[in-house]
Amino acid sequence: SGSPSIIYGKNINISGSSITSNTSHDGNIVQSNDGNSVGGYINVKNSLFADNIIHDASSTTSGVLTVGSTGSINSTNTNYINNSTTLSNPNTGAAGGAIILDSDSTANIIADNGNSVFHGNTANGQSNAINLAGTNNTVNLNAGNGGIVQFDDKITSSGFTNKININSSIQDSNGNNIVNNGQVVLNDSVTNSSVNLYNGTLSLGRENVLNGDNLSLNGGYLNLINGQTGAMALNNLAVNGN
Repeated sequence: SGSPSIIYGKNINISGSSITSNTSHDGNIVQSNDGNSVGGYINVKNSLFADNIIHDASSTTSGVLTVGSTGSINSTNTNYINNSTTLSNPNTGAAGGAIILDSDSTANIIADNGNSVFHGNTANGQSNAINLAGTNNTVNLNAGNGGIVQFDDKITSSGFTNKININSSIQDSNGNNIVNNGQVVLNDSVTNSSVNLYNGTLSLGRENVLNGDNLSLNGGYLNLINGQTGAMALNNLAVNGN
């Protein structure tokens, strides 16, 4: 199909679905928006987004999954493979290969007895899984029950007000605790972000994945065993607790 947005609405639920090989000529694949650039939510579970293409997009924010400001994305055991977004004018907008957040929004990426993998996604021809285009966004990466969250693509950010939390204590919409003792793997770089490790294990595919970021260690394990020799050049490091 070739419409501006394949799935559009304020609150969207997707479960057990394969959304593949779609083309949007000027928009998004799934967009949560109330019509005034304010987001609702997108809930995705046990699904696959693969080989979707957005090209020549003229909107200021475009991605396979897009929420307006103050919106949220909850993605559980869902894989994002080989999706791409290209803007008609990269200098006047922001693109996310798989997911893009505007401002004051949240993305919960969860692997609970399953995997959540980002691989081969691009924005304007460059590796990109998630783009935190605005400010004060939060990405929670939580894994448990043998599940793994894995990023083989970059996470880009407009600045340090955007936070990436690893295995923090969060709850779902019903008040149930979300798993937070598993492994999160980052194999490509994270830019201009404040990264906070709370529990479980954060494994880095190479030492420079977090170069230039703020890193706060509040618990859990930081795994740098990757068979490579390198150096980590953080913007700031904070170690809290034992």
